[in-house]
Amino acid sequence: MIQAQVGDVLDVNFTNRLPEATAIHWHGLRIPTAMDGTEMVQRPIAPGDTFTYRFRLPDGRAPGLGHGE
Repeated sequence: MIQAQVGDVLDVNFTNRLPEATAIHWHGLRIPTAMDGTEMVQRPIAPGDTFTYRFRLPDGRAPGLGHGE
């Protein structure tokens, strides 16, 4: 679990221990594009590699991206 407050800088050192490439997508958060974790803007993290996600937590979620809207 990640606990943080709006405005905090979040540093997540993600080491991929899966047998395939992957990434973290921070669904619904307004964050810098390079930290979004989608294949459009970030290469997947290879098995055994580490990527540091670093961004300031925004004040709310991006409109239209929540489930059930």
